[in-house]
Amino acid sequence: KGITGAKISKLTSTSVQDFSSILVEFDGDVEVDIALQKVKDAVDKAKQDLPTDLTQEPIVQEVNLSDQPIMYVNVSGDYDVMRLKKYADDLQDQLEELPQINRVDVVGAPEREFQINVDAYRMQASNVTYDDIARAVANENIDISGGQLDVGNMQRNLQLKGQFKTAYDIQGVVVRNSSGDAIYLKDIASIKDTIKETESYARLNGKKVITLNIIKRAGENLIETSADVRRVID
Repeated sequence: KGITGAKISKLTSTSVQDFSSILVEFDGDVEVDIALQKVKDAVDKAKQDLPTDLTQEPIVQEVNLSDQPIMYVNVSGDYDVMRLKKYADDLQDQLEELPQINRVDVVGAPEREFQINVDAYRMQASNVTYDDIARAVANENIDISGGQLDVGNMQRNLQLKGQFKTAYDIQGVVVRNSSGDAIYLKDIASIKDTIKETESYARLNGKKVITLNIIKRAGENLIETSADVRRVID
């Protein structure tokens, strides 16, 4: 209500327990910087009417609509979640090869996780610390840049894959090597190939699915991009 001099086309308010957000949309002829400043000024004026026990100050930020998904693709079927994830990952790779696509975010997919369960007694007897283990694993679990490859009128980054694929790969990591007597991770810990605790969920008609959120590059034609996405899916 306190915004003047810039026409608002839509105002949306959402409130849940301990949180509230207000989305202000302006007419297209309003400069972004001007709109942002007017919202900040209005929020500053409204602070005196807000509760005094807020855990943090109100935040005003620009929402870039080009970062919003243009399409949502659900991957579902009578398969276990790891099989669905494989299909979703393959589809993600194909979609991200389209020049109009900025990125494809995956929601609801299980994440693989390697758990390293250290035997404290063996670790101490081997004169190894947790920092030694963390450093050794981090140094081995990396991808190395291999330069760029020209493909038509585009350039692709090449990477030499060094990341762990199996628990067996991790078992062979050398944690310490003093006087030629190597201490392997398998000597002081057990490694478990498991699934990370789920942080995102996707459902369709009550069934578990994996959703691909497709975000196009700024300036790309929405209709043409959508058509290319559909061709990849089909």
